[in-house]
Amino acid sequence: MGCIVRNLFGKVMKPYPDDWASMIRGICLSILLVRGGMQISFRGKGLIVLVLCTIPSAIEANVIAWIAYGLFHMPVAVCYAMAFTISCISPSILVPGCISINDKGYGRAKGICTSLIASGTFDIIICIILFSICSTIALRDA
Repeated sequence: MGCIVRNLFGKVMKPYPDDWASMIRGICLSILLVRGGMQISFRGKGLIVLVLCTIPSAIEANVIAWIAYGLFHMPVAVCYAMAFTISCISPSILVPGCISINDKGYGRAKGICTSLIASGTFDIIICIILFSICSTIALRDA
């Protein structure tokens, strides 16, 4: 909605200030993490959640970073910062879908949805941390 408002009504109204935009992004992330956290009960599934939140995200980020490096010839740190930004989107799609599936009762007996929700929630946190590390390295080199 913010993209639509900023691009369509940008000439009519003044764009959002940057501090407002960062506050809105933080609120949206907090809502997603709280919504996912309320569904989590992964007792005894710590290793599965750890594997599900690290391996797919690492593969996705590496593929995106090396494709960006090959196409755009950007510095590697910038490519990885972009890759972690893009790979952070995947759990944002996965978590609400799994909440809906969990509410319908599918996979509840084995805790499949709760494991996916937990791994998606932790994946977002890992992506944010790695993005900040990569962007710090990229800005230091610039």
